[in-house]
Amino acid sequence: AKHRVFTKRQIAGLDLLYEDEALLVINKPSGLLTVALAKHPEEITLYDQVADYLRHRSKRKPQIIHRIDRDTSGLVVFAKTDAARAHLKQQFAAQKPERSYQAVVYGLPFPEKGTWRDWLVWDKEELLQKLSDPRDRRAVEAKCSYRVLENFATASLLEVKLVTGKQNQIRLQATAHGHQLVGEKQYVAETVQSAIKFERQALHAWKLSLLHPLNN
Repeated sequence: AKHRVFTKRQIAGLDLLYEDEALLVINKPSGLLTVALAKHPEEITLYDQVADYLRHRSKRKPQIIHRIDRDTSGLVVFAKTDAARAHLKQQFAAQKPERSYQAVVYGLPFPEKGTWRDWLVWDKEELLQKLSDPRDRRAVEAKCSYRVLENFATASLLEVKLVTGKQNQIRLQATAHGHQLVGEKQYVAETVQSAIKFERQALHAWKLSLLHPLNN
């Protein structure tokens, strides 16, 4: 049977790009947490907004699949059922979805397309990713490919495709490879960048491709 599909609706502040009976896709604005943090338990999150939307329509609760940082904008997927969640979680764990970001970085990357590959350790006290070494048993591999979409005087617009999906991965790797994100406040290069005024990291979850849990 064909499933019902709804696309691109602005509902009570929720930028809903896609919805059917298994999942929905939201364009998250910057400044909004995807899900609650222990240190900010009272803050309204994207999850709260989606839960409120579903409560009024179907009595279902949204199921979390993945998240993006507070000050990163763009695509976030929620499942509507336990079965859809399990299917999508399995895909993300196997790194099967294609996830492309747009990023504005300082400098002009050379070559104009390539791969960033690093080993990272999550610092639980500072809540930051740190560069590490493959010999460190705590370290995980972080890998993404990039290509330059447009060059400006002191910055470049990149498309960055995740191979792995580690927390803060693109933000740290951009800085580590000499091209800090414009607006970045946590993963800052030691050499001073010629500051371009931008209120948050210039990172947007732009494209997402995955297998649909109902029909693949």
